[in-house]
Amino acid sequence: MTLSQPSLADPAAETLDGIRTLDDVAQQLRAWRSAAGSPSFTQIARRIAEERSHRGVHPRDVTPGRMTVYDAFSDGRKRLDVQLVVDIAQALGVDGPQLELWHSRCVLAQGRRALTQSVSAYRGLPPRSDHFIGRQEEHDTCLTATSPVVIEGMAGIGKTELAFQVAATLLARERVQDVIVVALGDTRSPDDLATWRGIGEAILRTMGVSVPSGGTTAELADTVSTTLESRQVALVLDDVTVADQIIEIVRRAPTTPVLVTSRARLPLDGVTSVAMSTWRDENTLELLRAATDEAIVAAEAAAAQTIAELVDGLPLAAALTAARVRRLRGWSLTDQAAALRGRLASHQLDEPVSATIALSYSMLSESARRGLRLLAAQPCRSLSRPALDALLGDDVSADELADEFQGTHLLVRVHQDRFALHSLVRTYAVAQSWQEDPPSVRSSALTRMAGALLARAWGCSERLYPGSLRRFDREREIEIPDTPEQAAVWLEDELESLVEIATAAAVDAPQITLEIAQALSRNFDNRGRLHLSLSLHRAAVDAARRAADTAGEAYAELGIGTTSVRLGLPEAALHLERARQIGQSSGARRAVYSATNALAILAAQAGDSLTALHQFQECLALAREDGDEASEYLLIDNIAIILRRLGDLEGALDHHQQALDHARAKDLRESLATSLGNVSEVYLLLGRVEEAVEAAELSREVAQSISSSMTYAHATAALGVALHARGDQERAQNAIREALQLSRDGDLRSLEVTCLNHLGHLFIEGDPAAAEEWLREAENAGARWGVADERPRTLHGLGRLAYARGEVDHAREFFDEALTLLGSEAAPLAREIRGLIEDMSPTP
Repeated sequence: MTLSQPSLADPAAETLDGIRTLDDVAQQLRAWRSAAGSPSFTQIARRIAEERSHRGVHPRDVTPGRMTVYDAFSDGRKRLDVQLVVDIAQALGVDGPQLELWHSRCVLAQGRRALTQSVSAYRGLPPRSDHFIGRQEEHDTCLTATSPVVIEGMAGIGKTELAFQVAATLLARERVQDVIVVALGDTRSPDDLATWRGIGEAILRTMGVSVPSGGTTAELADTVSTTLESRQVALVLDDVTVADQIIEIVRRAPTTPVLVTSRARLPLDGVTSVAMSTWRDENTLELLRAATDEAIVAAEAAAAQTIAELVDGLPLAAALTAARVRRLRGWSLTDQAAALRGRLASHQLDEPVSATIALSYSMLSESARRGLRLLAAQPCRSLSRPALDALLGDDVSADELADEFQGTHLLVRVHQDRFALHSLVRTYAVAQSWQEDPPSVRSSALTRMAGALLARAWGCSERLYPGSLRRFDREREIEIPDTPEQAAVWLEDELESLVEIATAAAVDAPQITLEIAQALSRNFDNRGRLHLSLSLHRAAVDAARRAADTAGEAYAELGIGTTSVRLGLPEAALHLERARQIGQSSGARRAVYSATNALAILAAQAGDSLTALHQFQECLALAREDGDEASEYLLIDNIAIILRRLGDLEGALDHHQQALDHARAKDLRESLATSLGNVSEVYLLLGRVEEAVEAAELSREVAQSISSSMTYAHATAALGVALHARGDQERAQNAIREALQLSRDGDLRSLEVTCLNHLGHLFIEGDPAAAEEWLREAENAGARWGVADERPRTLHGLGRLAYARGEVDHAREFFDEALTLLGSEAAPLAREIRGLIEDMSPTP
């Protein structure tokens, strides 16, 4: 049945932002009545009766009195029948989302009228949207519950909507004959809370039952429970603040449904708890499709996704945005997304969202409100408990505040010891902070938190990479974890927070940005987060210049350079030369020889082993002069690699053994893993295959224990080659493929080319077509990224394939080019290629 009602010209054009008092409600009703042609109050009452009959309201409550309707349009009212004014608006042509918004405005206006008169009870359900989205599991839990249901969640999460939808289903399935809604919201302090007596009496009055005088609260609960059961009435207790308000009725557990909503965690026994979580992005997109058109959402998919991300799964915010999309038909979704982003950037929330978060905020203690503001004003998306303690200072503990925050669902527990704020709660709290907290307080809190995290970050780096603190000439009290495993886990957990702090501090506290980049530099290198490393080191260069820290600038340029080497970027040498020059002028000696070490690696990658050897030896002398043992043995290991390429296998083995002995003596696991992987390759060239396999396996094990993804990838590649030499082809192939994937995941471009070559050589005898495919891919990748040191191996493999096909001249071309690149080196590869050329020569 469709009711025939006059329609307003554009009722959705009203924003209703000005509805704050009961007089505002009356004024809006008068405006709507005028726009609808000024129907008489009797006509309005008849329309209400028709609509209520359609909803299934009990006959005795269908038709409101003419004077009752008249009074709703009058100023000076002391209380409001929310359901009546919603029905009046509907009778005047207001519908859809605008009617839902009108209902929420009226509830807020009623609450503002008199906090001490905070009980509003009515029969029936307010109008609801046809689109019930994303809550089917919770809906079914409520329907099947055999005890009172408590629906809990943060402000705006959709608790009331779920309760109303469940009640509507109960009515539709005739499990109940009526519904009583008691609205308890908008209380600000314990003194304003409605008591059970006020609630119980409101329920009885709404059902037309005389209220017994002089009885106890327990007797009142008995009367309410009995009446609900006898009349088959479901009860919705909306926005309960404390358990004492409803504990009497919950204890009686009426056989008819009782649905409780609360933004607080209520300590109640014998109830079915339903925890509400935020929507997924797809739920918001579904609402947008309903508000506009599926084709529009599909055509502007990126803008729609942006809107979904900005409302962050909060149904109230999503519904208001959808209503705005429906109202502003001339706006594209791109326009809507840009406007929403702009409002949030200026800390402006839709008034209903702001108001409902404000209610939860008002429930907090003063210290908790201050803590919430500081938590919102800091830059990290989530914080660990120790970081939260540092942020808050000595005034209050994180444990106490976390419990209070979670009790009002204002804080999200990411996992056991990590917390976050919903983005819209953060927007609200940041705006409050700018009004209530001096900027110096926020700055001090951030500096305090950054200092605590840096102390631990340096300690972890020192545990994993001894000498880290000394390398950057930093003097700071540090906290060193007991084990490398603990250090690796902590750095992984806090990495995102440290980067967020570094980014936020770049302008006002550049020294923090610079120090974080330095503290994380080795971790970035060994975890394969190279693009993140590059971004942070670039920010560190700017920060160093702002802070006039020339030594810091040298280390920041060094960070860009070394990361660029790993990424195969052509500007690597430029930044390394800058690091050397600035380091020399500022006295940052470690920056000088670290940059020279990286330049030597570039020379080696370009195939110039002799230049690389000279530069590594130069660095070694500087490191020894500086007393930098960590760098000294790293350089000894690098020299060993060059000696291996030059064919001095015994010299290479001796240098690797020096590095291994030092790493074991000092428990330097990162250095140990690296040296074991490198010495595996020398063992293989010496024909000591089992020792090569054992060293590579141990390298992987050590690298895994400290979560060094880069070293693990290199060790896995070395293991694959050793297994191939042992004849274990399946395991060899699996290991090299794993290393290849790790190299791609970590942007380890030189290793990627190496693995492609490994796979090419592995398939030469069994699958020549696959071998050529892998080798051609290695050739292309090496040319694209400038990894020249792998090209002789690629040419060697392609030459073998050509020779096996009988293409002797073609094979010789490959071999000759490889020898030209290798120069006069006596490397094993050069010797093998010369042997192949001799085999190809005709016998006299």
